[in-house]
Amino acid sequence: MQSNKLRYHTPSPESKKSPYSLTLNFVNTGRSSLQSIKLKTLCKDANYLIKEAEFNSNSEKSPLYWPESNNLFPLIKRDIFIKESPLALQEQLRSIKHGISASQSNYFRKMIEMPEKKKHEKTLILDLDETLIYSSYTEICDHHLQGTPNIDFSIRPYTKELLEYASENFEVVIFTASQKFYADRILNYLDPNNEYISMRIYREHCIRTEKGFVKDLRVFSGRSLKDLILVDNTLLCFAFQLDNAIPISSWYGEKNDKELLKLIQFLKVLKEVPDVRELLRLTFTLSCRL
Repeated sequence: MQSNKLRYHTPSPESKKSPYSLTLNFVNTGRSSLQSIKLKTLCKDANYLIKEAEFNSNSEKSPLYWPESNNLFPLIKRDIFIKESPLALQEQLRSIKHGISASQSNYFRKMIEMPEKKKHEKTLILDLDETLIYSSYTEICDHHLQGTPNIDFSIRPYTKELLEYASENFEVVIFTASQKFYADRILNYLDPNNEYISMRIYREHCIRTEKGFVKDLRVFSGRSLKDLILVDNTLLCFAFQLDNAIPISSWYGEKNDKELLKLIQFLKVLKEVPDVRELLRLTFTLSCRL
């Protein structure tokens, strides 16, 4: 009986030459046929899982991602996004497990009426502070908004590129634990013509716990969890749906940051899977650590 266990398969250096388009030979051990698969928008920093039954001396010739097959599962290196040490990460997850006292039934009071969904479209839910922007009262930032209060903030590199790509391929929602009067002023600057962002969700829709705010994705009525992706720099925000999480590193104004470029590449793979939770569970293993 063949094993269905999954094992890591690391792309060879040759397969990493172009992160955007390449052609690899696929040896299908079940059909004994050689196929050529052209891969588009491939993240060069990816690792991949391959079923143990398919792993043999020809595996180096296997495609890194083949959407028509269930034999291979793409897996982005988790340390691309998660910068914390393993001990710090484990401590945060332990805090999530033991420190949240709020009832998960609270989400019924926070339900959000969503617009009609486009067929097969997934929903990308983006955090704001330290994910897309960094604001400070004491540091000099790139942008200044006058008002009550004044807001000084910088925009993370490649935010515009992310919003442009995401708006063409996902339903884009901003879900921030910040208050509306603050978030809207920044979002009006980021998306003045409402071209990219379909909906804005604020602190009042978060679940308040003794550890902080949690973003419970069940508040999105008419949306299945298999189609929801939450990008946030705070692990606590994912507490109720760890398998829907992309935990991106916090941004504090660094000019050479490229995390959003990596995120775009990951989303190009993620949008093709039938259930985002399966890939995210394999990639970041957050729920497995509780």
